[in-house]
Amino acid sequence: MGKEDSLSSIEKVKIEKNNIARFIPDIMVEDGDKIKIGNIEITILGTPGHSKGSVAYYFTMDNYKVCMPGDICMNTIHKNYIEQWDVYPNAWDDVFNWTKKYEDLPVDIVLGSHMFAHSCLYEKYQDMLKGNKYSFIDPTEWKRTLKAFRLQLQKNIKLENENRMWLDCSTPQQKLYVADDVTDDELYVDFSKL
Repeated sequence: MGKEDSLSSIEKVKIEKNNIARFIPDIMVEDGDKIKIGNIEITILGTPGHSKGSVAYYFTMDNYKVCMPGDICMNTIHKNYIEQWDVYPNAWDDVFNWTKKYEDLPVDIVLGSHMFAHSCLYEKYQDMLKGNKYSFIDPTEWKRTLKAFRLQLQKNIKLENENRMWLDCSTPQQKLYVADDVTDDELYVDFSKL
């Protein structure tokens, strides 16, 4: 687990002794660390934003460059979330920095953290079941994903600064509110055009 998130988790274990959602990690990692499992060496990439200690795991397997990012998502980097919870005020800057830093990293396979999220794992799996043994291989996906993430964050920041969009984070069922005059072109990045 990323060091910053590990320290936070450990502190919460001390405070919330019976909360089973918290745990003490076995290994704390930081950007540039390497872990060897069998004959695979994994390089840790610091990818802060979703949380301060968010990391990705980068390795070579069967001659393919593979990246397993943590969460590449927006739910904790909305202005209202940051202001309400004051957990991570520099998240925006960190996202822009790491996505630019690692954008040109050669990646053949992206294994996203959620099956239905940014890397479409479910669709790729279904395609593989139909006989396409290369359905997970896309050397352009990593760069497109990071570029789209950055562009989407820029749109979010602009709309939030104009008070035309905000995230209600007062309940576990977070809801995105968008003003009636916001168009889809303003709000969403079209991945297909990247």
